[in-house]
Amino acid sequence: MGEIFYNKSWGVEGITDLPITWCSSNKDNYDNTCERTCENPNDCVRPNPAEPERCLCPENHMIFGDSCIPQEQCGCYVRGEGVVLAEGEFYINSRCTRRSTCSNNQIIEVSYQCSDQATCDERTVSVNVTAIKTTKGTERRAPTTASLLPKKCFKEANYQCSDQATCAERNGVRKCYCNPNYEGDGVTCTHNCFVAAKGSVLREGESYINSDCSLRITCNSNVLTSERYSCGADATCEERNDIRRCYCNEWFEGDGVTCTRSGPKDCSDLYRAGRRNNGKYTIYPAGSSGFEVFCEMSSGDGQ
Repeated sequence: MGEIFYNKSWGVEGITDLPITWCSSNKDNYDNTCERTCENPNDCVRPNPAEPERCLCPENHMIFGDSCIPQEQCGCYVRGEGVVLAEGEFYINSRCTRRSTCSNNQIIEVSYQCSDQATCDERTVSVNVTAIKTTKGTERRAPTTASLLPKKCFKEANYQCSDQATCAERNGVRKCYCNPNYEGDGVTCTHNCFVAAKGSVLREGESYINSDCSLRITCNSNVLTSERYSCGADATCEERNDIRRCYCNEWFEGDGVTCTRSGPKDCSDLYRAGRRNNGKYTIYPAGSSGFEVFCEMSSGDGQ
């Protein structure tokens, strides 16, 4: 029986008894509508209409210059995976731990890792299947191409960067990263000086006192610092004008942590403070540790 041939000019195929001797030993004598090259494994080599018959590289071989070579000899062949990458393409292994990139006709490998908001998964892609006519009949063969690579990191549904985050790639991981002075997972970012108990961000130098006045939190250089805090013996922990802290008691003055006696210096101070009953009171004139006097409040001025 003669050799099969395909004449592109005539658009017919048939059998000829004439031997086809112009193919080299590592080429087959049949027509393939989609041959590929090492340099561009994703696109088919378009046949020359002026050549009615042509040679086809055997299976698992690719065109390199004027020769057919095993695909594993292509510069950007990913060993162990059976794929050839085009310049600039990359391949991610089955566990999403390594990324192989074709650069200057060689494979560059780097570590790869999915973010916490992504999944290493295999998902269906659209593949163009090439019809190949051989001496055994017609086969359907998927092209060797990086577009068929099954594994990559896919974002989970509803994954969106916070307004205070930026989508970027760092150390081989693409995800949302919180902006400077913010922290979080990129989906939720809070300011470094955000106090959850207060529900707001402290301004630079501003402090927050907790509910029992035992802790003071301060924003210093966009960082929260904490320190122990306690009221003095003559102070009370309370909130005034939306500010909670230690406040010195009546007749004392200070910051609440340290309070010093400021009065009453005489009966008039007591009267002005609303005392209206005649009786004995303790007063603290300047330089005195205090002594008891009788104040006649009914006189109208405490004298």
